This record gives sequence, structure tokens and C-alpha cells, in this order.
Amino acid sequence: MAELLRTLFNVKNMAAHETKREQAAEGFDFKLEQRHERLGGIWNEILIPDETWTSEAEKDGLNPFLAGYGLYKIHKNAKEPAFIVLLTGDETGNIRHSRDKLLSSLRPHHIRNGQEIVFHESNIVMNVVDALYNTFFTTLAPEKLFGYEDGKLSSACLYWKDPECAIRPIEADYIVGIGGQPRCLQDVSYICGITFRYPDTVPSERSYQKCFVHPECPAAYPLYPSGGVYHRNKTLGWQWSEGQNMQYGGEDMQLSVK
Repeated sequence: MAELLRTLFNVKNMAAHETKREQAAEGFDFKLEQRHERLGGIWNEILIPDETWTSEAEKDGLNPFLAGYGLYKIHKNAKEPAFIVLLTGDETGNIRHSRDKLLSSLRPHHIRNGQEIVFHESNIVMNVVDALYNTFFTTLAPEKLFGYEDGKLSSACLYWKDPECAIRPIEADYIVGIGGQPRCLQDVSYICGITFRYPDTVPSERSYQKCFVHPECPAAYPLYPSGGVYHRNKTLGWQWSEGQNMQYGGEDMQLSVK
């Protein structure tokens, strides 16, 4: 009898444990599904359901992505004003030939200054210089890509093909500006570079550095690794041209190349 009672007790505990595990799994699946829906919704705010541009990008082996602190704002509230940039990672120049497909794949919008998409159904503004013209430098006010939290710059990116469907933070170590690693928004107000590192879960094998420059940026020299050899993806920062005066916060700063 004692053995029978122990068996019944164990069976009951196992059933209860299995029920809890199933409930936890259901909760996890719900949260994961909800997460995909919300983050996928960021792309839905930009692209129409029957868009054709991303398939063209994939044919070229690309995984387009959105970048900017504005991603956090859109994720929190899609109607909040937000600025982001559409990037392709294309180093061949081929994607620019699909510009008509890109424009026809976007939700209702108008183009501002030939560089920015202003969406009519939301408060999102998206820079598309990289996708339309595939230039090394993307022209915009770089500081619009960043927030400033806990004493450091903050930004993020969201890949088109990402099994985890995650907004991925851009760490400060992968941002360069005037003088090297930026300490504040002023250091990226005219020119900056961001190295985007494709995570293991994203179909890509390389990192990709993109440079952003303000249309009124004064002449600046890039800083490269030891030896000063040019490498597209290894810019360490910039220095102003010798004798260039820059004004920050009402104070003139005399900067020179070292």
C-alpha cells in the first residue's frame, strides 16, 4: 500500500510539473510571438505588405537593416517622432539600381531633399542615401542617430533577416568620431563612423563600417591603424584640418592634425 501511495504521489507531481512547464512554454511562445510582431511591426511601418525591394537585396547577398536611436522610440510608440537610417551593407554598388523598387515598396511618403523619406502614416523620417546612391559617406546630421544615456552614446540597429528579431544595441566601442572614441554628442555632431557587427544568428560573415557626415562638415582627415594605410572598414576617427577653428558651446577650440 505504501508503495502504491508513493507511486500515485510521484505521478501527481510529475503531472503538475508537466502542466507548469507547458504553461511556461505557452507564456514564452506568446512573448516571443508578441516580440516578433512588435519588432516586425517596425518594418511594417516602413514597407508595404507586397514590397519587392528586400528580395532584390537578398539576391545580392545583402541583409538590409535600420539604424538609429529612433528604433527604441518606434518600438515604444510607433506614433512618436523618430529618425532612422536605412542601410544595406552593399560594397558593390549594385543595390542602387533597385531604387525604383525601393521607392515603390515604401508606405505612403514624400521625399525631402532627395535624401529623406517622410512617412505620411507615422512620424518616422528615414534617411535613404545609402540605398539610393550607395556612397561611402551617408549625408545627414550624425548626432540624430544617437541618444545619450548614463554618460555615453547610445544607438541601435534592426536587421531584416534576424531569427531573434531583436533591436541590437550598438556598443560605444564601435563608434568613432572626432579624435577617436566619442565622449559626447558633440564628438559626432559633424562626422562619425559606426561598425555594425552582424551577430552569429544573422546570415552574414562580416562586419561593416558606415561613415556619416554632416552636409556642412569642415575638412577633416581620417585616422587609420598604424601605418596610415587606407582601409574602408577600419577608420579609427577623424581630426580637423590644421588650423581649423570649431565652435562648441560658445567656446572656440583650435584643433590641429597630430
